[in-house]
Amino acid sequence: MRTQRIIGIAWLGLFGYGGFHQLRLLFDGLFATNCKGPALLLQLLAFLPLFLPVLAGAVASVFLFLRGVAWARIVVASLAALIAIFQIVELRHVSLSGAVLCIFSLVSVTLLLLPRHEPVA
Repeated sequence: MRTQRIIGIAWLGLFGYGGFHQLRLLFDGLFATNCKGPALLLQLLAFLPLFLPVLAGAVASVFLFLRGVAWARIVVASLAALIAIFQIVELRHVSLSGAVLCIFSLVSVTLLLLPRHEPVA
């Protein structure tokens, strides 16, 4: 149970940072170009597929930290697997932070998908 709480709070920090970073980029793009009309709608529609998984990951990591429910383990593990796959596919520029994130993602997937062992007595 402690391992899930540690992984949940670590992923909450990562998803929170990613969400705030994406929102900052969206607002910089909206206010820098003075978007009006259909350009604003298209920019918001292009932003949603990037932001919704981050939001789902943040909500799931909160539930993983607080209760350790099964659906939160599956959501966080699947998003961690996607992040690891994207880091491995994007090997053109390998950075230390990308390698650490990939290793942390793979370890998280392994630990979250292992069966839980409750104390017997």
